[in-house]
Amino acid sequence: MHNLYNNFKSLTTNTKSKQISFRIGINKEIKYPIDNIAFVMNDSEFNITWYPQEKHWKQNPSIKSLWSGTIIDFEKKGKMFGKNAEHLDNENLKKEITYQILRSNSFRKLIFDNNGFYINKEDIEYIEIWYEWNFNNGNQQQINKKWVNNIYNEKFRPSQKTKYDNLFLSGAHTKTTINIWSMEGAIESGKITANYILDKYNKPNVEYYKHNDPFFIKLIQYIDNILYMLYLPNIINLLIIVILIFILYKYLINAKHLKKIKKILRMVKIGKY
Repeated sequence: MHNLYNNFKSLTTNTKSKQISFRIGINKEIKYPIDNIAFVMNDSEFNITWYPQEKHWKQNPSIKSLWSGTIIDFEKKGKMFGKNAEHLDNENLKKEITYQILRSNSFRKLIFDNNGFYINKEDIEYIEIWYEWNFNNGNQQQINKKWVNNIYNEKFRPSQKTKYDNLFLSGAHTKTTINIWSMEGAIESGKITANYILDKYNKPNVEYYKHNDPFFIKLIQYIDNILYMLYLPNIINLLIIVILIFILYKYLINAKHLKKIKKILRMVKIGKY
């Protein structure tokens, strides 16, 4: 158990989830094309995602629609203030979120097509940044840091089965074939754990999808790992560099031949041939 504890401590070292949550309350009742819809705003610098939550909201006369959202991209700068989410205080962050959502043409069209009106700044009755995020010393900082996987903690990710007969682990932090911190990874881990328990009692297993890479992908990954250890660019960038060098080489060779041809033509013209 002590080893397992130390493994978990190593797992959470040098990790930080930089996804900032927020809530927006609208004073208009909004209809959507389907129930339980979610929006991924690919025209947002912060790659904002959000989904309606009014079904889970205590009724309030001034708030007819409630959105729960997340800032996915923590590094890209927004256009309103020219700063990324990490370097905006909470008030300016709320303004930037509002600006990015309201200027999305695809979102505005979807709202209008299903409701006959647009959402404007005046319709936003309420907006908050999730209470765990506070702006201190010029940066957004999280009170309770969340775990995400990266190159530093990958080797510490545990499997679902432990050496204890009655202890199993589940969650996106455990090893899965999807191999990335995500809802899909968490679901896969739960099914793997379920199968260990079902095996223990000789019960039929549950089915789950295994994300197995084809051979050529594994080969590229293997080559990339070697390039990384040699401090070289990845295989795609390396191929681009090689192609550019080849094109430059061909151009120089052709230019050299062209120069020779021009020289011969000049000599013919003055009667040397």
